Amino acid sequence: MTATKTLALPRDTTRQSRGLLYGALSKRINRISGSVIVLFVVVHVLGLAVVYWSALRPILNLMPWLDGVQYQPWFHAIYAVLFPAVSFHTLYSLKLVAMDFGLRINYRISFWTIGVLSVGAGLWGTFGYVSH
Repeated sequence: MTATKTLALPRDTTRQSRGLLYGALSKRINRISGSVIVLFVVVHVLGLAVVYWSALRPILNLMPWLDGVQYQPWFHAIYAVLFPAVSFHTLYSLKLVAMDFGLRINYRISFWTIGVLSVGAGLWGTFGYVSH
């Protein structure tokens, strides 16, 4: 009997992993944007609970500034992060659903399209509140 030797192929023969990996970057941004959305919702719900739920009213007595913080102009800067996060997360998820149904979508084109639309949503949302 002769021992068979495993053939070692050179790694990355097509050079696909050199440069920016759009799929991996999109996946990471999608996870970060999802985390931003969850963090905002948790903070928002807790803030509303302190303001409107009578059992948590003593916390509002300790922090009286919490009742009117949403009316401060600087508070709306959160939309510069929240709007792009929501739009990127939504559009990327719709792209994944479309790909699950068999639609072939180029990673590079979809990444830049979703990115530009997300930044546009952030600018629109931020300047929409600034103009008021």
